[in-house]
Amino acid sequence: MDQKCKKIIISTFLILLAGFWAKLPVRAESNNLVCDNRYLNLVNPVRSRQLWTDKSLKPINDQYRLITENGFEATWLLQYDTLKDDELVSIIKNFNKNQELGVFLEVSETLANEANVIYPINIPWYKPNAVFLSGYKRSDRIRMIDKLLGDFQKRFGFIPKSVGAWWIDSYTLEYLKRKYGIKTVMIVADQEATDGYGVWGQWWGIPYYPSKFNVLVPGNGINKLDVAIIQWAQRDPIMAYGGKGENSLYSLQANDYVKMGKNTDYFKQLVNTYLNCNLKVGQITVGLETGMESVDYFQEYKNQLAFLKDKKTIKSLTMSDFYDSFKTIYKENPDEVKLNYKDDQWILTKNSRINLKLNDLTIYNPDLVFSDYFLADKNEFLNRKLEITNNQKNINSKPYWLIITTVSLTFILIFNKKYLKIWTVSTLFSLIGFGLIFKSFYGNGYKVYYGLPVNNLELIQVLIISGSLIFFFIFKKLLKYFKYNNYLWIGLILSFGIDTVFRYLRISILLGTYYCGILINNLQFVGLGVRKTGEIEFLNQKLPGYVADSLLKFNFEKMWNNYYLTLIVYPLGHIIIGIIIFIILRRSPKYLKYLLIFILIIFLGINIWDLLKSDPRIIVPIFKSANN
Repeated sequence: MDQKCKKIIISTFLILLAGFWAKLPVRAESNNLVCDNRYLNLVNPVRSRQLWTDKSLKPINDQYRLITENGFEATWLLQYDTLKDDELVSIIKNFNKNQELGVFLEVSETLANEANVIYPINIPWYKPNAVFLSGYKRSDRIRMIDKLLGDFQKRFGFIPKSVGAWWIDSYTLEYLKRKYGIKTVMIVADQEATDGYGVWGQWWGIPYYPSKFNVLVPGNGINKLDVAIIQWAQRDPIMAYGGKGENSLYSLQANDYVKMGKNTDYFKQLVNTYLNCNLKVGQITVGLETGMESVDYFQEYKNQLAFLKDKKTIKSLTMSDFYDSFKTIYKENPDEVKLNYKDDQWILTKNSRINLKLNDLTIYNPDLVFSDYFLADKNEFLNRKLEITNNQKNINSKPYWLIITTVSLTFILIFNKKYLKIWTVSTLFSLIGFGLIFKSFYGNGYKVYYGLPVNNLELIQVLIISGSLIFFFIFKKLLKYFKYNNYLWIGLILSFGIDTVFRYLRISILLGTYYCGILINNLQFVGLGVRKTGEIEFLNQKLPGYVADSLLKFNFEKMWNNYYLTLIVYPLGHIIIGIIIFIILRRSPKYLKYLLIFILIIFLGINIWDLLKSDPRIIVPIFKSANN
């Protein structure tokens, strides 16, 4: 065989060998992965030192020193009570520029009190109905978020872009994004029942953009919330499935896998799984709760960071920087991600997650929510599990009452403008008096009631708006036989200002002293205290939550649960009050008349504001969907 033929044969063989080699998958188990977009998020939750095993500053100093010695960037999530710790804040302020500060969204009694929110009594701090914002009604969540981020900004001079907690409800998350521009959110990875928290159904350990309505569901189109979700304690794709008892301890967390008799080799195995080159984006979250797990598992933490430092292709990023990198690769959730582990595979898409070996098929519906999207969850077990299969369709109510209102106004403007005043009074009376019914709706898998829970909601809304219009036309005909003027119509609308007095009025008897006044917010009491001796004192003080909650008040809640009281007694009562106001205005001197109108307008404005800001009261599942 001549040299030319030998060269051709050898060249052909090398080309075929190179082609075959290029098709071979890169081994995920190699210590230095040769692929792009591999990210490490070092995250350190920092709670109050009162909860630390070692209450000195040594734990945070040790953790920071180890991170900086290895040249890593990291994110420190600060719980509210840490902002009150001057020594701790002083150290944190001296962190280098590679350290990001964010917030740890756990509620403490201090945060609740300073945000004027009633904190539950006789409940351990770590119970989900105490520690998570989902345990509180919507308006209280907003108070605490604003207080936390406001005080954070005062301490550090900026609004954080990264937040974390083992559970963050979707109402809170949407508010954080809309008002504060949060970029990255960390929640706990799937676990069915660990530490009283059941979270189940999200993408298995892989980052994603969530739905606006459900943090566990990947968002799609207009339902997508533009924040990156990363997971704390990413789990073993096989051993952790089920998440009950010890299953969830098969994770990336040193304090987890060491308890299961595993060592750094197991950590390496999981890291290589989540940084597999078959993934377009590989991401891991590593960290220890400062002062708590970090004390007992510091040596294993050192082993973890030593291994990660040796991985030359992995990029250490803060949580918010990870969002920026993730955004450049995926502006929307990828159509499909495959996570391979041994002979197992998770197939993650916008519509489902599938694991044939584990018989897991979770269908995603981005419109459906958990109940904590609307209501406070007072249960001591956090149950946030998506159904294994769910192909139910959503049902939305239609505001037919708005059509009736618009058509009637158009008809009056075209044919008989003299009835415009009656239409205005009727419409305002309906919307203010029955505003909670008009706020109610069907959607996201629930019937959501702000006031009276009624069947056939759309029909009731139409009957109220049209029935009120008919009533006031008849009422005007009856009144033509009596002497009246515009003050009657003014009185009817201003009568709803009296609701404000009843809503905020508080009375009580404590230790022989009679108290009467108003509760400006949940805790601040302003009023008078009258002793049995006749001595009177003016009070303006913040009450403990259990005291404020025990003060006697007019119970609107009972009225909103009764058809008769809501639909008949309440509106007729306001008509009577309106007539009384009319009589008073007609007989009052001019200056007193205007003063009374001014005061009632202020009260009416407060009432309307409270109406607009009111929280949902009751929800009823339209069909079986996400667990509650």
